[in-house]
Amino acid sequence: IPTKEIIGRDKELKSIAKFIKKLHSGIGKTLCISGEAGVGKTRLIQEIMKDSNYQNIQFLRTNLSATTKSIPYYPIREILHDIIRSTDEKCFDQLPKAYRIELTKIIPELFGDSQAREQPFMTDKFRLFEGVKKFLKLRCYKSPLFICVDNIHWSDEASLELLSYLVRALKDYSILFVFVYRIEEVKEGLFHNILQLMSRENIYDEIRVETLEIADTMRMLTLILDSPLSHEIIKYIFNKTGGNPFFIEELIKSMEENRELIWNKKEWVLDEKRDIVIPISLESVVERKLNLIDKEAKNILEYVAVIGREFNFSFLMDVSGINEGQLFDLIDEIVKMRLLSESEGEKYYFSEDIIRDIIYNKIIKSKLKHYHKTIGNKLEERNKDNIENFAEELSFHFHLSGDCKNTLKYSIIAGDKARNSYANKDAIRFYTWVINCLSENKFKDDREMKMIDCLKKRAKVLSITGENDIVIEDLNRAIDISKRSNQKEMEADCYIQLSKTFQDKSQYNKTNKLVNKALKIYKKLGNLKGEALCYSCNANTHFYIGEYKSALDLNKQSLEIREKINDKKGIIESLNNYGIVYQNLGENEIALNFYKRVLSIVDETGDLRGKSRGLNNIGVVYYNQGDYLKALKFYNDSLKIIKEIGHIQVEAIILNNIGSIYHIMCNYKEAMEYYEKALYILTNMSNKQAMVTTFYNLGIINFDKGYFADAMSYFKPCLALGEEIGDKKMEAACLASMGGLFMEDNNYTKAKKHIFKAYNIASEIKSKFLISYIYLSIITYHLDKGELDKAELRLAENMKLVKELKSKEFEGEVLNLYGRYYTEKKQWEKALSYYKKALTLFKKLNNFSNNARTYYFLANMYKRMGEDVKKRRYLNIARKMFKKYEANGWLEKIDKELV
Repeated sequence: IPTKEIIGRDKELKSIAKFIKKLHSGIGKTLCISGEAGVGKTRLIQEIMKDSNYQNIQFLRTNLSATTKSIPYYPIREILHDIIRSTDEKCFDQLPKAYRIELTKIIPELFGDSQAREQPFMTDKFRLFEGVKKFLKLRCYKSPLFICVDNIHWSDEASLELLSYLVRALKDYSILFVFVYRIEEVKEGLFHNILQLMSRENIYDEIRVETLEIADTMRMLTLILDSPLSHEIIKYIFNKTGGNPFFIEELIKSMEENRELIWNKKEWVLDEKRDIVIPISLESVVERKLNLIDKEAKNILEYVAVIGREFNFSFLMDVSGINEGQLFDLIDEIVKMRLLSESEGEKYYFSEDIIRDIIYNKIIKSKLKHYHKTIGNKLEERNKDNIENFAEELSFHFHLSGDCKNTLKYSIIAGDKARNSYANKDAIRFYTWVINCLSENKFKDDREMKMIDCLKKRAKVLSITGENDIVIEDLNRAIDISKRSNQKEMEADCYIQLSKTFQDKSQYNKTNKLVNKALKIYKKLGNLKGEALCYSCNANTHFYIGEYKSALDLNKQSLEIREKINDKKGIIESLNNYGIVYQNLGENEIALNFYKRVLSIVDETGDLRGKSRGLNNIGVVYYNQGDYLKALKFYNDSLKIIKEIGHIQVEAIILNNIGSIYHIMCNYKEAMEYYEKALYILTNMSNKQAMVTTFYNLGIINFDKGYFADAMSYFKPCLALGEEIGDKKMEAACLASMGGLFMEDNNYTKAKKHIFKAYNIASEIKSKFLISYIYLSIITYHLDKGELDKAELRLAENMKLVKELKSKEFEGEVLNLYGRYYTEKKQWEKALSYYKKALTLFKKLNNFSNNARTYYFLANMYKRMGEDVKKRRYLNIARKMFKKYEANGWLEKIDKELV
């Protein structure tokens, strides 16, 4: 019995009206409407949508429930369906074909079932996002859009990622995004994280819908009963409901149906002769309402609760087996009780989701399984021609029905679709259902092969989300099954996949053992492709620990086999690997020749991913040579290709590389933008492996700017993630950098602990580059502590190492530290000569940030010499450089010195 007019929401309605008014000026916005269950959030939206003042606005609303959470992109599908139903305009035809293809994968009806079936299930996530964005842009040119996602806390993660992207990408268009959610449902999870991020970026406004005051409660009750109530009843209902509109409606209805109210010809009063049993919670109110409908209606409600929040009448008729006339009568009875409401096209929905939840949770387990089985069977029967489009729903219902055979069938399809759409958590859930079904040992045909395949797929997704311990468990289990079923090739494949996990964790001994096991099997089977892959994997291991000669020898073996069997993709991989080794040896021209060979082959094969990698690697060569503009060109060429093929994980890596160019050129603003773009992609993918690197980059850039507290705020999550996923390299690098920050804060106890822990890790994994990097922090520590003998020893060791590694950047850092060493020894001429060498080298490398720091160290030397004029001269040179690159932390430091 809702009121004909909305009560106590004038302020909220005016606020929303202001945002709608701005749409006509091309100003979009994101608005979050929050409140507890039953407070009237949905009613608020309904009032806006029926307001005649907004006839030129297209309202699009989707209402989610717990059942839709398992369906990737459900709200997006609903929104696009609404646009199609409400207009004859062919906005989709105006989209480029590439985007239309992606949209048809989630809404096949756009271009007809025949075309939809021709497309593969794999979704290009980036192109899908861009397609939705471009379509909404086209549509908003016709009329402003009001897009509401009600109960967004029940959205699937893939949709949340897309919506998060859209609110940023479309903020300058005539689109108002309205997200409605229950406060109690968003204490954690992805939507909670998105809210926090949007709050930090200040890109949304919030309207908190509160419960009603007692005056509005009285007005509401008066309108419901169309007559006045005694003050006693009003106070009683207000105290029991807390002013929650839904609770008020349900409670007053309950009291009226149970004749607990008496009309005394003046007002409604409580019947004192009756013991009033007031429902303590909404659950008891719903149970009371259920007792007032007959058994058949209750059974229908149970079916409806299992179907989901909204249902089609004809589908319910199929599921229930009740004839049309009888079912209409039962639905009418339920609608009159306000358990259900009717929408257009013979569709019905629960007036409040909590009603559905209560009904669903009261169904006994055996009956619940029966309902899910029946619904799954009917859904399957009705959609034979495009069954794959309903794989997620079918998987959900058959899983809860305990039907392992059909759960297996549809969960594999749903898992593959989710994985290829980068909906990683959905993919993990579907694959887990498959694995659980296969574990029950009911299936004989290809059971072992399916189990191995699914364990490998789940492991691949889990490796992206950084859950390496489970990855190892899954792959070891797959290996055991392969051994028992004598699937030797699959066993070897699992060894290789598992070896890559241990490589990511810097556990190179385990990596080598696994690769050698695979190699033995491939050789026995005569699998030359697998044999070449093993040599390539072993080459990578030797590369990571700085054994470049062995890496080159193994790459040679791998390349010879791949050329023999004409494995073009393998050849491209080997050439790229060759180039990387020579690049790290400082042989940039040789590396460049290998990368150019890659480009000549990929043009023959059409291997765009290999071409992108080759271009990126050439960019790295030019980066190492200090030719940053050339490097930037190749990075951008690589990025263009990777966007075209839609590999967003690689896209994030290239964004990081582009960020590093702007970083070293001291264009910190651009660098931060690219790093943050990369972090956004990787966070949405839950790719912890790559997130570690991006957090580290953001920490270093803040360190370079002199923002030491901000740097620490990035290094902390970097270290935590590195430890969690077992990335020893990044763990050590992060510890060393944090040690540097502690030295800036004069906390040498913590600095020593972090730096030497980093050194132990680097020594354990035998990474020469990492050891050289950490030596820089160790030497700085010894110099700051006045331990000159130790500093001298480490300087000699590191200079020898950087010469071996041919790292010009590290060489410049060591020259600077030699300058500091001789400053401490008061050997001014020697100190000056090293600083000059460092300046020459950094200038050649275009490393402006290190150049500025060298001038700062020079100023410190002249301060120690008592030459104030020269000290101020070099401080001002450093200040000018830091100011140009907006390194405000360093400016503050220098200004204190100048004072």
